Amino acid sequence: MRPLDVIAVGELNADLILTALKIKPEFGHDKPLDDYALTLGSSTALFAHGLARLGARVGFIGVGGQDAFGELAVRYLLDAGVDVSRTQLRQGLRTGLTVSLSEPGDRALLTYPGSIAELRLTDIDWEYLRTFRHLHLASYFILTALRPDIPALFRRAKEYGLTTSLDTGWDEAGAFGTNLEDTLPYVDVFLPNAEEARTITGLQDVRAALAALAQRIPTVAIKLGSQGAIAQRGTEFAQASGFTVEVRDTTGCGDGFDAGFLFGLLQGLPLPRCLTLGNACGALVATELGGAAGFPTHGELTQFLRERGEAVTFPDTSPKGDLS
Repeated sequence: MRPLDVIAVGELNADLILTALKIKPEFGHDKPLDDYALTLGSSTALFAHGLARLGARVGFIGVGGQDAFGELAVRYLLDAGVDVSRTQLRQGLRTGLTVSLSEPGDRALLTYPGSIAELRLTDIDWEYLRTFRHLHLASYFILTALRPDIPALFRRAKEYGLTTSLDTGWDEAGAFGTNLEDTLPYVDVFLPNAEEARTITGLQDVRAALAALAQRIPTVAIKLGSQGAIAQRGTEFAQASGFTVEVRDTTGCGDGFDAGFLFGLLQGLPLPRCLTLGNACGALVATELGGAAGFPTHGELTQFLRERGEAVTFPDTSPKGDLS
């Protein structure tokens, strides 16, 4: 048995969340906010943080600056129990920062990439990576230095016997085809949202997009926001409704879903139960500012599900299932 569960490879940055009922900034005007939070950002790091909170043994490989934001991000990961021994904070780099203008139902993001663009294939410790059972990568399109080599990263992980998962995130440049086709053959679990799935497949019907992706990838789960999620594994289709919560901020909800869903898969739970775990984690993230504060521990997730009549049980231990 491999000693560690999931290695997350990707971006490392901080989030500054600014909230108000309606945020309409205007040059030359000073408008009040309701609240703010300076917290862990970056989809891959939030995924690693959440999965570790649930009890998985998680490592993170990323690059940040040797500055206050980099130290903040690493501290969040350490506090969750993530192994950051292969995470580098480099002098001369500035850690990336995303400013989120967040209203209850939506948000607008402004990102300074900084160190996000610096992660390269040469930063991967291959002997360390091969001690894990599973590789996860998110924010495919903003990892500009690593992106040309992501197919090679996934191929090598598969050669080492790891299973893999991918959450591309949105591509602001509209270049969804840029070497993504070379990566997908090495992906075991694909985790797009509805708009990403539609754009990647060219199909507007989300069920049709799911079916098309499932012909190429062993397990596909599509996030539908407050409507929950759908998934397909081979010919097996599953769906699960979302949970109603008081929403404070939607930052990181998709990353929370990824962590909960993958935790269920690694436990060997049925596909509908994995969707339920993902939906629950995503919903709980929405109850706090930022993607880290609301993510539940194992006990908090169990309590949330029991209060809503969900008979979902899973061991309070590191995952033991196999995705292959």
